[in-house]
Amino acid sequence: MLKPEAEYCPNSSITISMLEDAFNKNETVVGKVLQVDPSRRIIIVSLAPNIIGRMSWDDYTIYELRSNPVNALKIPSALRCILGKIIRVKIKSINKEHIILSRKDNMLEALQCIRNSSCDTIYNARIMSACSMGAFLDIGEGISALCPLREFTCCKVALDTWVHAGERCDVVIIEPIHEEDDYKITCSRKRVDTGKYEEYQPGMIVQGHLSDPVCQDSKITGYFVEISPNVCGIANVGGVECNIGDIVWLKVKQVEPEKRKMHLQVIY
Repeated sequence: MLKPEAEYCPNSSITISMLEDAFNKNETVVGKVLQVDPSRRIIIVSLAPNIIGRMSWDDYTIYELRSNPVNALKIPSALRCILGKIIRVKIKSINKEHIILSRKDNMLEALQCIRNSSCDTIYNARIMSACSMGAFLDIGEGISALCPLREFTCCKVALDTWVHAGERCDVVIIEPIHEEDDYKITCSRKRVDTGKYEEYQPGMIVQGHLSDPVCQDSKITGYFVEISPNVCGIANVGGVECNIGDIVWLKVKQVEPEKRKMHLQVIY
């Protein structure tokens, strides 16, 4: 099963002989980006306290920034952004002087694994960032995917206000991977969920994710709340102190399945 890169931990007790064994078996190792040289496009990776390897930008990622002159200018800033990042790499060569690494080779293997998986395979993805158009995810081994807002939730509010980097969500891939389109992947969180408004009755206690405030006379009186990717409602806060993004317990007050509406009361 693929796992987001940030979930891995470097092996601080790894030795050169263990790395040589990994090289001979074509296995991956985990490292941490220690230094970058934007002018030479070189990345230095710490594999253990006294062992480092190196790779070029071309060996770092499958995503091509050099397809046109404008994108080429983004490489130095992209390099600086990966300092301290945990990555999974293959060893291309190893000797007494140098250890040459490739993250790209590991990503290509992960892509092939995704291609060979069934269309209903569920990926426990890690949210990297969110914006008005949706969420960008790491579905495993650094492979990026976009979950559009319409496929993320039935709450029609921008995700960047209530969804945060590092959160996890289950998704399925809904469009094939196109190599000529920079390996673009589109996925869906809603299609994993089977929740329906008909399943909820007044008096039920449920958990929800506060997404956007409801205001009256410049005062927050409630919040839009996501109960599941396919079930959303409006929650009255009463005297409970809440903030956007909070996960809270609520009591169902009224359900209108035919209108896809639900009214709730925040408990705590």
